[in-house]
Amino acid sequence: MFPYTRDGYEIRMHHHGPWIILEAVPLRQNSPDQIPVRWAAAMLHEVRTPLATLSGYLDMMDPQIAGESGKQRLERAKAQIDRLSHLTSDLMWLFKRNIAKEWCDINTLVDCAWASIRAKGSASTLTRIEPPHARVYVNPRRFELILVNMFKNAVEAVPSGEPILIRVHIQHGENFHSVAVIDDGPGIPEDVLTTLWDEPRTTKVQGHGLGLWIVKHLVDAHGGRLRLATHPRNGTTLTIVLPYDAPSPIPESNPTEP
Repeated sequence: MFPYTRDGYEIRMHHHGPWIILEAVPLRQNSPDQIPVRWAAAMLHEVRTPLATLSGYLDMMDPQIAGESGKQRLERAKAQIDRLSHLTSDLMWLFKRNIAKEWCDINTLVDCAWASIRAKGSASTLTRIEPPHARVYVNPRRFELILVNMFKNAVEAVPSGEPILIRVHIQHGENFHSVAVIDDGPGIPEDVLTTLWDEPRTTKVQGHGLGLWIVKHLVDAHGGRLRLATHPRNGTTLTIVLPYDAPSPIPESNPTEP
């Protein structure tokens, strides 16, 4: 008979000598903003179809729009649909549990991730990777998504149009390696740090606040962990520590000039 639930409580019975004690323990309630993973994944899948349809209709309208003003509005509408499509794709990756990892050239992953940032017109600068020719044992698509969100978080943290310097540093250890993304931006406010990874949030005027939240979940999926150091005037260093259980490839030698 015990325990049983009633009116949002679990009723438990304890024996204490000659006494029988009943304890009413409140059942854990899901927050109204918490959605089961399978429902969220299903909704995201359903959203992709109308987005693709809208994008197709806008492409069909393009030749029919006359005037520079109308074309600019159409391009802005296309850009917003692309933004939603990319966000949907990013979130869909969070619900895929199987992680297939391989040794990847970090330069290739960084270049692909940075290209998507540059495509948005960012004036920020990415320095060369240290050390060159480094490899990481990751899922290439997901790790590229990690880098995109780390870069985007750094770039969007500064006022519009203001450039920052971003560096990527790789360090190898025994059965682990770390990837650090270092920026010279304004840092993360102290009041944000305590709950930074708990839920999607943002300190920007515009933004959905999903960037670092996505990073955390994708790093968790790799079996890794995150370290963060930030200073109001010296920027932020976000370090990903990743394990690997496959033999490390022989490092490529630096090309030599004749």
